[in-house]
Amino acid sequence: MNNYSIALTSEPYYSTVMEVFEIYEPTGRILSTTNSRDFHGCIEAAAKSGVTLILIDFKNIMFMDSQGLGTLISARNRAESLGIKLALCSLVGQARMILEMSSVDQ
Repeated sequence: MNNYSIALTSEPYYSTVMEVFEIYEPTGRILSTTNSRDFHGCIEAAAKSGVTLILIDFKNIMFMDSQGLGTLISARNRAESLGIKLALCSLVGQARMILEMSSVDQ
């Protein structure tokens, strides 16, 4: 069983600068190549609907290791190749520490 899920809002949001964006709320662990495929699928769907910004809310992430970091980097690279910005929020604990130590948060 996959310890990871992505909740996608049913409607795009519009920011004050008129970017269309989606909010993803993964739960549990960000950890594997399977999760990477999940992220890529959501990114592809978002691109088809005109989304220009994806916000990943980490409030329900309980664990992330170096594989999780690789998953995020891979997802960011795919998003950028489709003209989509990827942003993270609600980072605390271990997930925040891993991103800060790797300088990916810069």
